[in-house]
Amino acid sequence: MGNDYPVRRSIRLRGFDYSSNNLYFVTICTQGREPILSKVVGDRAFMSPYGRIVDTEWSKLMDRFTMIELDEYVIMPNHIHGIIGIRATVKVAPTLGQIIGAYKSMVVRTCLEMAKTNDKYMGKLWQRNYYEHIINPWRLSEGF
Repeated sequence: MGNDYPVRRSIRLRGFDYSSNNLYFVTICTQGREPILSKVVGDRAFMSPYGRIVDTEWSKLMDRFTMIELDEYVIMPNHIHGIIGIRATVKVAPTLGQIIGAYKSMVVRTCLEMAKTNDKYMGKLWQRNYYEHIINPWRLSEGF
């Protein structure tokens, strides 16, 4: 009897400590890359109600995780890019995966509340996983 489940390969660096003092450039995509976060008309962008929730919950991450710093971020029609800094101290810092998982949950919970009050069905919001790039501090002067 074989295993019928897909074998998923990790896209993280093997052996890397994702709770270490680093800056991480992250990308989180909507399910099916649906453009539900914002709409671009001409040279202007308009945030959707979901996009406003994504924006608000991003700002709340530092309240939940005191060992992180949030830098620049941008909400696109079907994804969000952001820079997260983790400051590991004597306490054990959360991993990047724990931070992103909590963020996705916070957004979904708030979006579900909004959908229920409007009697609307909300399908799956986020794509599984996220993309990250470790920003090497010694290369910041070269530009990102």
